[in-house]
Amino acid sequence: MPLQVLSVSTRAPPPPLPPRELRDEQDKLIRGPAAPPVSEWPAPPSSSSLPLGPLPPLPLSSLFSLPSPISRRFVFGKQSFIQLLVLGNAPIANHVLQQRLACSRYLRNAFRQAGRKSNQSAIDRGCGIFFVTTKPPQMSTEGPRSYVPLTCHGHSRPVPHFSFSNLEKDGQYFMISACKDGNPMLRDGINGDWVGTFLGHKGAVWQARLSPNLAYAATASADFTAKIWDTHSGEQLVTLQHDHIVRAVAYPPDNSDLVATGGMEKKLRVFDLSELTAANTETPTTIPASAGFEIGEGVHTGSIKFICWTQDPNIVVTASEKTLRWLDLPSRGCVHHEVLDGEIKSCEMVSLSAEYTSPEDIGGGKPVLAVAAGNTAYFWGGSQAMDELKRIVLPRSIASVALDLKGRKLVVGEEPGTWAKVIRYDDEVELETLKGHHGPIWSIAFAPDGRLYATASEDGTIKLWKNCDGQYGLWKGGANQERSAE
Repeated sequence: MPLQVLSVSTRAPPPPLPPRELRDEQDKLIRGPAAPPVSEWPAPPSSSSLPLGPLPPLPLSSLFSLPSPISRRFVFGKQSFIQLLVLGNAPIANHVLQQRLACSRYLRNAFRQAGRKSNQSAIDRGCGIFFVTTKPPQMSTEGPRSYVPLTCHGHSRPVPHFSFSNLEKDGQYFMISACKDGNPMLRDGINGDWVGTFLGHKGAVWQARLSPNLAYAATASADFTAKIWDTHSGEQLVTLQHDHIVRAVAYPPDNSDLVATGGMEKKLRVFDLSELTAANTETPTTIPASAGFEIGEGVHTGSIKFICWTQDPNIVVTASEKTLRWLDLPSRGCVHHEVLDGEIKSCEMVSLSAEYTSPEDIGGGKPVLAVAAGNTAYFWGGSQAMDELKRIVLPRSIASVALDLKGRKLVVGEEPGTWAKVIRYDDEVELETLKGHHGPIWSIAFAPDGRLYATASEDGTIKLWKNCDGQYGLWKGGANQERSAE
């Protein structure tokens, strides 16, 4: 077989590379002068020299001493600006790599001095791309809905209930939270800062409330006790010993010596602590449940989960299974009851401090009973909370509800789910979805001045949400970054 001759390309070979010295001279012509060493980068501008609003390019004159193949682009806007440096694909000398790192440090310092948050991505060594992205604080354009919450940590298990105190003369108020870890906590109500932990329960704490004069705290626990605490020292003052789990505890609106308890015994009891502790000087004092006055003997067929004292101190409302009962203290009988469409998950008396109420508020300036049962939110008004104001049927079942009397909106926690919904009271239009919790929201309440509300969740945290314009507490008028209150 004859040999085949393969064709050979006649294309001319590439020219030889120029000497190294010539290549260096060509690089100088293309790249320009070498960049200054790291130590010669200028100091970042001070925040006082930067105007508000859209920013002009920062005085980064030293960046222009970088080699010419590097393109530069500065984009500024009202809502965000991006400082973008793109390094070309040409071979990059070592001094360029060093200056790129120096540029990164310079930009971070400049943004820090300007009060802006920077988010730096990694540098791709192959193509040499470097991004710094920043966003200035967003001012509120739709009222308090744009404010992020403050998160209160500290509990190690779910928080089934919390409540706010009355408003003090200086505008201060407090918050107490119950937790299944057995350690109720007292916090500053405005900023969520931890004040103290009440130690002494040996089981989950289901409810916690503060007395009208803020001197005492009452807690209901699975260890078969309700306890009374000194809020100044944290000491345990009284133990009310029951025969079963205590689920609910409540104070009347204007008397710190009376306390009501209820739970798995299916009995509502009222204790007059001033009389029961007068003959006993020991601290702490243990009082048997039989020493209390039983109200509505035999009327409860299930566990009492909530107790609410109405504006009329002679009427107490209890929530058990699907039934609300209004009980009269003088006669110790049930004077009214309502059977709801679902199991009652939340039942709270909602009110504002006297200086914040007006006849235009929901309920005409009187407290309103807010109840979550099934997929419906119920509201009763009047001095005895017997006048049904409204019921709102929702698309999903809810575990909690709170009412903004002055702002005329309600906040509900969905179950199952981790979100809370803000709904306008009058036309039932959904205004906002609150996200951030990682478990069902079991308790919601508005502060006594109505300027914030809080949500407590299965995830063991409490979040404070701003409900007013302008500066309040740790919110400085604009939308803040989320903060944790330890």
